[in-house]
Amino acid sequence: MENAFSNAKYISRVTTDIVRSIVNRTGRAIFREMSDDDIGTDGQVELIKLTSKKQMPTGRTAFVQLKGTGSPIKTLRSRPEISVEVNHTTLEYARDKNTVPVILIYSSTTDRDNFYFCDLRKAFGENFETELDRTITKHTAHIPKENNFLENSEEFFKIINNM
Repeated sequence: MENAFSNAKYISRVTTDIVRSIVNRTGRAIFREMSDDDIGTDGQVELIKLTSKKQMPTGRTAFVQLKGTGSPIKTLRSRPEISVEVNHTTLEYARDKNTVPVILIYSSTTDRDNFYFCDLRKAFGENFETELDRTITKHTAHIPKENNFLENSEEFFKIINNM
């Protein structure tokens, strides 16, 4: 059991580092990690403006829920989407944050230059606004294959900018 916990901690740490590095490298946003004892989401992304002298915050932010895997990420056989399990408590938290977007990010330790993402509210559509079944502890989110940060970062920034 300790080995599985250690592996999960490693994947979590690497996932956070991957996302921070990729987002910050764009020069369009800053990724901030939440503290270890924080509950809810794993981080926050804020869009920035670059001036000739410094970075300026815009106040446009999104919360980030990170999910990581040690395996390569593959699309479903039946459709061009990636399947990710999300805890019921995460969805409840995201629903309560009705003015701030919550972005689900799925990253693999085997592909450190990329991640997949979706607006958590849109991933669950109508079910998000209605009462989610509390007897289910995990729900499945489907991330469109084209929501690949390396190939479609503009869509990622649109989620934050359209708050």
